[in-house]
Amino acid sequence: MKLDGLDYLNLSNQLDDNECMVQKSAREFVDNEVIPIIDEHFENATFPDILVSKIADMGFFGIN
Repeated sequence: MKLDGLDYLNLSNQLDDNECMVQKSAREFVDNEVIPIIDEHFENATFPDILVSKIADMGFFGIN
């Protein structure tokens, strides 16, 4: 399933089903976990440490 976001270079058409799944998972994570808290962290010049373990649990560390 291709994402409904902006894709100016039409890169989504170059992805296979597994890559689309990773892209969708990352998009959902950002929408659900990052977007709701990012303004507060930006204003306070802090880093949302709570996200580190969640990103690791998804297997996104060390990804190329």
